[in-house]
Amino acid sequence: MRPWEKVLLALIIIATILLIPFELPGNDVSGPSLNETGEFDYNKDSSNATIEKCEELDPLDRNFCIDSVAERANRMEWCDLIDDEEIRTFCIARISLNETMCGEVVDEGLRDSCLKSIEVKKDFLIRHNKTV
Repeated sequence: MRPWEKVLLALIIIATILLIPFELPGNDVSGPSLNETGEFDYNKDSSNATIEKCEELDPLDRNFCIDSVAERANRMEWCDLIDDEEIRTFCIARISLNETMCGEVVDEGLRDSCLKSIEVKKDFLIRHNKTV
């Protein structure tokens, strides 16, 4: 995967997070949508993807799909299903709100997206009087 592809996908994920209402643990959240051709759709705000549907995608889309489903459901253990080490670290760091872990991501764009995602999530939690 080219560096600019990781950056683009990370930006799309952040945009998706901002467009889709943040869900707290215990909610039945299935993740981002697949479009009519069965491809991962980073931009849809209705969520019907599952880990099982993510498994049917090409490797890059699969990894980012699992990342999104795991974050929306707040299920860090699902990050372990991600093959790409950088995307797996990105996933775990965002769910655990661990900025230090974002620093382990080598790809600059993905690392910046990780930090921004945590910043947005913490801001949301603070604004809604949730524990950070």
